[in-house]
Amino acid sequence: MNHSPFSVVALVALTISCSACDKFKPALPEVEKAPSPATPVSPADKERTTFTQDAQKDLDELRTMIAGLKAQAAKAGQEANTSLQADIEKLETELRATQQRLTALKAATEDTGQQLKAAFATSLDQLKYAIEKVRKSAE
Repeated sequence: MNHSPFSVVALVALTISCSACDKFKPALPEVEKAPSPATPVSPADKERTTFTQDAQKDLDELRTMIAGLKAQAAKAGQEANTSLQADIEKLETELRATQQRLTALKAATEDTGQQLKAAFATSLDQLKYAIEKVRKSAE
């Protein structure tokens, strides 16, 4: 193959210009990552979070106990079943109210948190007592 001197020079110039392209590009400025917005967590918030997590576990256990009472009511005779069903409906209503108090406590501010915590604790104790009372009467 015969190459003219002009085509060889053009090929060399093209090769040099293509390889040198990257060297002449201006450097891109480094973009700094914005600092992550660290929201400080107060000790009261940590305490409330721990309390609400434990309280939710308690409510889940009580929900399971009520489900057990429902199963027991299904096995009971007609007269016992009617009485037990009424008690279980009351327990479920109390359970929903207690769950709502816990939800309100989770969303509360520090100012209202202590009042809601006390109201929730009272409601939880009453629910536990009522479940125990129904459980004993169903035996």
